[in-house]
Amino acid sequence: MSCNPSFGGIGKGVLVREVDAMDGLCGRMADLGGVQFRILNRSKGPAVHGPRAQVDRVLYKRNMQQTLANYPGLTLKSGSVADILLERPEGTDEGHLKQLASQDSSLAQSSATVVGVRLESGEIIRTRKVVITTGTFLGGEIHIGLKAYPSGRKGEAASIGLSKSLKDAGFRLGRMKTGTPPRLSGKSIDYSRMPRQLGDMPVTPFSFIHDSVPYADSQIFCYQTRTTPEAHDIVRSNFDKSIHIRETVRGPRYCPSLESKIKRFSERESHLVWLEPEGLPEHTDLVYPNGLSNTMPEDIQLQFLRTIPGLENVDMVQPGYGVEYDHIDPRELKRNLETKRVNGLFMAGQINGTTGYEEAAAQGILAGANAGLAAVHLTRPDALALEPPQLILDRSDGYLGVLIDDLITRGVEEPYRVFTARSEYRLSSRADNADLRLTRRAAALGLVRDPARLARLDTVEADIVHAQSLLDKVVLSPNVWEARLGNNTQVCRDGVARSALDMVRMGFLRENVWIGARDAENVDLSAQPKPQRGAGPRVADMVPGWSDLPLGIQRRVITEAMYHGYLRQQRAEVGMFKRDEGMRLPTDIDYSQIRVLSREEVDKLSLIRPDTFGAAKRIEGITPGGMLALLKYVQRQSPPSLPAVNIPPVAASASHGTQWTPLHVLKEHDLLVTSVDWAPRTNRIVTCSQDKNAYVWTLDEATNVWKPTLVHLRINRAATQAKWSPMEDKFAVASGDKCVAICYFGEDNDWWVSKHIKKPIASTVLCVDWHPNNVLIACGGTDMKARVFSAYIKGVDQKPAASVWGERLPFNTVCGEFESPSGGWVHSIGFSPDGESVAFASHDSSLTVATPATGEVTSVRSPNLPFKSLVWTDQSTIAVSGHDCSPMIYAYDGATWRLVKRLGEDDKNRRSATASPSNNNTAFNLFRQMDSRNQPAKTSGTSTGDGSLKSVHQNTITELHRDPAGNPSDISTSGLDGRLIQWNIQA
Repeated sequence: MSCNPSFGGIGKGVLVREVDAMDGLCGRMADLGGVQFRILNRSKGPAVHGPRAQVDRVLYKRNMQQTLANYPGLTLKSGSVADILLERPEGTDEGHLKQLASQDSSLAQSSATVVGVRLESGEIIRTRKVVITTGTFLGGEIHIGLKAYPSGRKGEAASIGLSKSLKDAGFRLGRMKTGTPPRLSGKSIDYSRMPRQLGDMPVTPFSFIHDSVPYADSQIFCYQTRTTPEAHDIVRSNFDKSIHIRETVRGPRYCPSLESKIKRFSERESHLVWLEPEGLPEHTDLVYPNGLSNTMPEDIQLQFLRTIPGLENVDMVQPGYGVEYDHIDPRELKRNLETKRVNGLFMAGQINGTTGYEEAAAQGILAGANAGLAAVHLTRPDALALEPPQLILDRSDGYLGVLIDDLITRGVEEPYRVFTARSEYRLSSRADNADLRLTRRAAALGLVRDPARLARLDTVEADIVHAQSLLDKVVLSPNVWEARLGNNTQVCRDGVARSALDMVRMGFLRENVWIGARDAENVDLSAQPKPQRGAGPRVADMVPGWSDLPLGIQRRVITEAMYHGYLRQQRAEVGMFKRDEGMRLPTDIDYSQIRVLSREEVDKLSLIRPDTFGAAKRIEGITPGGMLALLKYVQRQSPPSLPAVNIPPVAASASHGTQWTPLHVLKEHDLLVTSVDWAPRTNRIVTCSQDKNAYVWTLDEATNVWKPTLVHLRINRAATQAKWSPMEDKFAVASGDKCVAICYFGEDNDWWVSKHIKKPIASTVLCVDWHPNNVLIACGGTDMKARVFSAYIKGVDQKPAASVWGERLPFNTVCGEFESPSGGWVHSIGFSPDGESVAFASHDSSLTVATPATGEVTSVRSPNLPFKSLVWTDQSTIAVSGHDCSPMIYAYDGATWRLVKRLGEDDKNRRSATASPSNNNTAFNLFRQMDSRNQPAKTSGTSTGDGSLKSVHQNTITELHRDPAGNPSDISTSGLDGRLIQWNIQA
């Protein structure tokens, strides 16, 4: 640790845990030598928490050296590398290579192979794989005031020969700078006027194999102070006495020197300073003043230090200084951190343009792993015929993947630092789950060989499953939950029993389980997220066995539940990302031959030479038009290969005689599924949910797997019903957001929300249906009106023929409006088979049929309970169901609609019945005629629930469907009792 005596931080702490998950050492050594541990960002969600530790330099160095000296298979050799030995093909023009080094070009890639290194002593070490991790020593130069001399760290020589060797190899080198603050004597500091910072209790170790740390009970304090206007004036008046603040060399943006802060933020009267002891009192007296990095002359440094509160009599043991050093352009690296110019040469750390121990350690484990895997591969007799195994991580795998991708696709203009904001998948790439993400992957490559670590991971996975099962077993009705939670908590009063896990996912228990029951007395609650609702009973009070779980397991399970809905959405996004990453690009493309590309795009693509379509999209300056041209060019050359995304399949069932059995469970929504609809002719399903999203499921007949595509509906309230159009090129989704979303299949093979039908809708839309002409929709809802709208989208739909509802009307035009006779909510609506009439069923137990051609609007009232669903079985027959649990058949006699049959009075109309087997009692019906092996088979999609098999429903019927491809007399019903019943109304 040549600079700050600490590890971790926001983003950086996740990197340390990812390194540890792959059996790297820095996390374990930080735990053994850590003297203060904190989780940064605790006021925010777990996805952006940053583990950090102050580390004793003496302990860290001692423990690291002892571990390395006794590491199996590792030989340590001390020496300074002066040159890299390369083997070039015959006829290589050395002058041409030097010319290329001054240009943004990758034409020199694979121009040489490393064969060893030469030490300054003259000794040669022969090897086929070399990893360079020079830190700030590559061409390093220290600056203090106007003084400058070669060095990579105070008191140690720079690596000048290696820098020249890289230039000769054709690498284009740049310069960067960093700095370190002065070191202070702790005995000369007055801490009495400074706020002190305590460590966390209990401690959260970096390593997944540690439950605690040696100095958990004797953590040291850090202290806070601030600079003063007087200190700023001293520094400002001496800018001319420092050569380090010149702008020709870029320094770190997010850890700037004091001079930079004073110049860039001249309006600020003070800046924060943290006084961090460099170790335990028995080991050192030095204090690191975090925030005072500078390169002023020594006398100026002491002068402004003594203007800071608490430092009036401070003794400066070592002055601060700046370091300039060489780095390569990281865009000349492959994803395994091997250079494109020299085979077998890997690079990691500051030489790639990054800053910080954590970034260097993360690159080091990846570069070292790939170099080692490649070296072992060379010992195989068939090495030349096979590709070596590699550790390759992408952006969805973790922060290390984000770090590598940013470096090789964007390059660097200033020292690169990892932040949580850099990862678009930070909800799934958290500090707490790095072991679940990476340990088994590393073990498969032979990087993790410790049986204890793997056994511990097995235990963690089993404990997580057990904890989730404990939450899932506590199932209560909404009324009981409201009574348990108290404080006027209002749970969804829909009659659906929910588990404790569901309540955490919905946010009702979040604040009660954020901290574990056993550490509630020790944790500073002011640092926890503020409750959104009143504090109720803790999870341990409601879930038997919860308090017996380890605190880390409790937090992991609660975190996953909190982010459940977002994680589902993110998994869909990762699927699309993987699709782009799976489209391979040849690295030898002549981009100048793609005429649509601009000169800038050609230059950047030629320099970086991305190996995937996704990597090309992330290069700055590449336009959407350029990407389309690249895609078409590659497809003409050779079609790109797409990765197989096997996503575990709402539920589908098949009829066998009079019984229906589950075929698939399609589970992607995170809240109650409110509607499902099967496309009339193809194997596609659309589902929508209270999570405000829709999914389109497509059956891959080759693998018999249902694959989902997430559709962002752009609505702010729950979706209530989804319905396919007759042509299957669109679907409509009714919602609580006072609108109907119209979605269509775009030319780019993705689903898009086209438009929203809104005015004059004034409240929740509960139901929707398509006209047979594919461009009209009918909808109704809580404003007690049924309406027919034009959903014609120019450029998407074929121009429809004229109908009784109007001719080619613009989108969102009202073609008809009808009121519920007695003011009931419109629960279900549907066009007649010929599209000439529309029927709607209302909560006031009325069925209304409107026919605009004749001007006739007919309503009939049922003496029974309110209606929930209707379906036309033919042009003159409608089936209606509702709260009285029995489907009713209405027929048109030429003058009015009358009730002709009530199903369920006897068994003659029932063809099959099934009780669905899940925690959610509601069954959603997806009636579908399939042709499997030339045998007719009824298929139904259900979300499943408990209940015994009976011939009639025992609760509200929520869904009613007609068989679109088979017998028009066949209908099916499903309801809140979890039963699915098939009927033949003519029996």
